[in-house]
Amino acid sequence: MGKASDRGFTSVGDRLVPKNSLIIEFLGSIDELVVVLGIARRLCEEAGLGEEAEKLRCIQIKALDIAKCVVRRCRAVNEDDIASIEREIDDMKKVVRGPTIVVPYGPLHYLFVHLARAICRRVERRATELLFLGVVDEATYTYLNRLSRYLHLLAKVIATKSGFVEESPR
Repeated sequence: MGKASDRGFTSVGDRLVPKNSLIIEFLGSIDELVVVLGIARRLCEEAGLGEEAEKLRCIQIKALDIAKCVVRRCRAVNEDDIASIEREIDDMKKVVRGPTIVVPYGPLHYLFVHLARAICRRVERRATELLFLGVVDEATYTYLNRLSRYLHLLAKVIATKSGFVEESPR
């Protein structure tokens, strides 16, 4: 690669693409998501929330699989993945309380899950564009769409388990 990157290009699999391309923006956003999930995971472990930390680890792995498959043009997400995240969303909705819209404020493990949610929404916006271009498949897009909701609810579960009340903007 070397010199091509000096001219504003980088390789994505077997392709040479401009560094400001949509696919690079998508992959960079996935990278940010994985890092922030890792911070949230570590902080959850330190807060004694091992189950939530493990859920974050699984999301990190799935996000890395998605990035790899966008590069390699394969599928990282199937219908079982979507059904699984939807079941978990339904399960969390049964136990969470508090306002739907919150002002994120509180322990760092909670805040970093909210930051991951916000980054995930950016990933989803980039995936929308790539879906229309045929680069991202519909299952991957659907999973990313559900993932931002999942992270929102996971933050609420963390708030409940950590014993603090989420702040409402009202």
